[in-house]
Amino acid sequence: MKKILIFILIGLGNYWIWRIFETSLILGLSCIIASVGLSNYLINNKRYLLILSSALLVIIGLFQIKKFDIRSFTGTSALERDFIDKRMRLYPSPRVAHWLEQRPEAIAFYRFTDNSGEVLDFNYYFFANHPRERAAVTEYAKFPWFYLPPFLGGLYLSLKQKRNLKFHLLFMFAVVVTAAVYPNEPVGFVLVFPFVVSLSAYSVNNYVK
Repeated sequence: MKKILIFILIGLGNYWIWRIFETSLILGLSCIIASVGLSNYLINNKRYLLILSSALLVIIGLFQIKKFDIRSFTGTSALERDFIDKRMRLYPSPRVAHWLEQRPEAIAFYRFTDNSGEVLDFNYYFFANHPRERAAVTEYAKFPWFYLPPFLGGLYLSLKQKRNLKFHLLFMFAVVVTAAVYPNEPVGFVLVFPFVVSLSAYSVNNYVK
């Protein structure tokens, strides 16, 4: 009973899940069930829970990928092109400057690196992305700020146990896919949602007797 109450509090007691449900019922249910599976996997370490959660994460990922446009990943705005031109003047060779600054592969790499930083930024999830608010984006706190300590506690506890390696590999997969696709609001980095919920619930379950 305690586990159920804790999960309801964390899994449903946040603004993000309701924005997800507004976007898609299937996506919302997938997030909730994946969160339940990962939460129980951290406690019981049952293989079938990891398989179930992985399948649901694939479904969630497909929701993100279907809206992905490669041009948004390699294209540049006028402001970005101006910034690139200024950086290119610092290179000793125009050919090197072109390869490291103007090639689509280079642009994609830099964008992926920037996106990864955003996906791993706690402020995005708990503080409405402050102080890195994005222009033309309505930022909102996905989780209440006081959920951050339980999340960090769950992350710490899970890293202490070697048996959770597959969980963290799955987490890394979610981060990489999210950084590559960079989904828009209001759903945002929804592939990370089950991990925030499961780690937070794992922490609270360990400390609340």
